[in-house]
Amino acid sequence: MKRLLSLVCCLALLVALASGCAAGQPDNPKYALWQRPGALRGLNQSTPTMVDVFKPLGINLVQFSTPGIWQRQPPYTQNDDVLALLDQMVKAASDQQIYCVIAMRSGPGLEDVYEAGLHKDVRTTIWGSPAEIKKYGEMWALIAARYKDNPRVIGYNLLVEPTADRWAGAEGGTPEEGQRAMEQKGIDWQAIASGWAKQIRAADPLTPIIVGAQSWATPTFFRILKPIDDPFAVYDVHQYEPHAYTHQLSQGDDPAIVPYPGTSLHYWRLDKAMPFDQSFLPAVLQDVRDFQQRNGNPPIFVGEYGAEYKYAPGSDQFIADQTALFAQYGWHSAVWYSSGPFSFIDQPAVLDVLKNYWKGGGAS
Repeated sequence: MKRLLSLVCCLALLVALASGCAAGQPDNPKYALWQRPGALRGLNQSTPTMVDVFKPLGINLVQFSTPGIWQRQPPYTQNDDVLALLDQMVKAASDQQIYCVIAMRSGPGLEDVYEAGLHKDVRTTIWGSPAEIKKYGEMWALIAARYKDNPRVIGYNLLVEPTADRWAGAEGGTPEEGQRAMEQKGIDWQAIASGWAKQIRAADPLTPIIVGAQSWATPTFFRILKPIDDPFAVYDVHQYEPHAYTHQLSQGDDPAIVPYPGTSLHYWRLDKAMPFDQSFLPAVLQDVRDFQQRNGNPPIFVGEYGAEYKYAPGSDQFIADQTALFAQYGWHSAVWYSSGPFSFIDQPAVLDVLKNYWKGGGAS
């Protein structure tokens, strides 16, 4: 009888422990959205007014890609105008019943990667400064405390297009060269991002945290990306490959016209000639799929994609083939939209492709 009672007690303890483990992973409706394959589909935006324009076209997600709410240089004062704009954008998304991601492009020690590329005299210092790394996390903790209770804010994108490899002197190198350069400079991206996540979690335990690969969140750099220490992480890739096609205007005043589909090209990131057709895209994205499969299938967010449409013949088919892959892989996405060459409002064929894709999303 004593043995039977002991066995019953052991079983009861095991059940209690199992229940406790399950309870230790809190119910998280925000993360549940990211676990629905390919459900979140939308675009990037930096003004609240365009939310009203795009909602009727079928988007259910907008990523607000903004400057940091704190200045880059000491004493890192708060930029009240940016914070007010962020409030307006979050309200616009909430009013339209659209989910939103808050993405920071700059902050303490960090210059916007685009601005840094335009102005060589502007220096990012965060990668060599533990104090600025900590300060950047404090900025994020303030943001998290402000928006944690809004059910429409479903992601914090820590840093738009990390480029610590560039800062370490490995710009244009392979992922492995970038990794070695960062290690020589004492940069551990996994540890830095995990530290920021911990600072955010002190204010907001549930809103998913989005982390990009190095070298502008390029697909091949997922080879060296490591998962962060957070149960609600999402991983961000930006798909503009190949730049020889997507950024033809930016290549110079007289760009060579590269069509899609077209003849084979030498893809420098993989250092080989490849057919530039439907087979190109799965090959480029394979490193992201490999990362996902070896790390327990975390959600993937294509946080930017697109092209300079007027200068990219066949861009409607290019976008169609990409979005078909995103849907097939169960990835979420936000196309880049801005005035100028990345505007697709005046590109009917591209817009039709996007509208059809957006309407296939499954989150509302």
